[in-house]
Amino acid sequence: MALPSGLEIPKEVLDAEIKSFFDSAPPLKNSDDVSQKLEDFLKRIRYFLACIKIRFYSFLIDSTCDVGNGGARMVVCVTSGGTTVPLEQRCVRYIDNFSSGHRGAASTEYFLKADYAVIFLYRRGTCQPYCRSLPNDPLLECLEIVDESNIQEHKIQSGSGPLDMRLVLRRDWAPMAFCISFKLETDSKILLEKADMARRKYKMHMVVANELLSRKEEVVVVTSNEKISVRRNKSLGVDDVESALIELLVERHSAYVENSDL
Repeated sequence: MALPSGLEIPKEVLDAEIKSFFDSAPPLKNSDDVSQKLEDFLKRIRYFLACIKIRFYSFLIDSTCDVGNGGARMVVCVTSGGTTVPLEQRCVRYIDNFSSGHRGAASTEYFLKADYAVIFLYRRGTCQPYCRSLPNDPLLECLEIVDESNIQEHKIQSGSGPLDMRLVLRRDWAPMAFCISFKLETDSKILLEKADMARRKYKMHMVVANELLSRKEEVVVVTSNEKISVRRNKSLGVDDVESALIELLVERHSAYVENSDL
């Protein structure tokens, strides 16, 4: 399988970087319990793949389920809800962002309707698929990966100067994935410019641009050569802009798969 231009990174280099990341992290609390839960999750995924006969390429599972003549089913990983990043190992302060997880939950529903297999990673307290309109949503938890070597051990002093935060994109873990990110701004005048900057900086295939006040009615999908406005179809009584959004994303993802050596 050929990698896209610019992504020809040897597997041993990636393996070494991943091992170095985990080696530098502090000992995991309740590691046996966490390992058992992870193994149970992987068993469910393997059973799921065997039952529905799909082809699944993933860095999580070191095997491929052959589908024979049964065709293949698309797989999407949706990360939903905000993330918090501690500023000290003995955390007193942290950086958080505003996100209810509504778009991730709604997108998951529409991906399922489009016959995708969905891996849904979410944060505790955020919206959940098919429960997002109900009161008292269940508490959910999203995956966090933080490099402990870059975190201050003790409380950061207020007089120690300004802080600099760098977000590291881990595209090396899934170099063939079709990547879509979201950009939220409160100023519509800079939204599209910021979205395109994010697309180029983080090498996204598409960026969904949201303006805070209109995000439930309209979004703009920014690609390398176009900006596509996606609106909620009020005439059909559709409740979510995600209905039209996921239809567009499925179309572009399918074209990407057909044109790639997957």
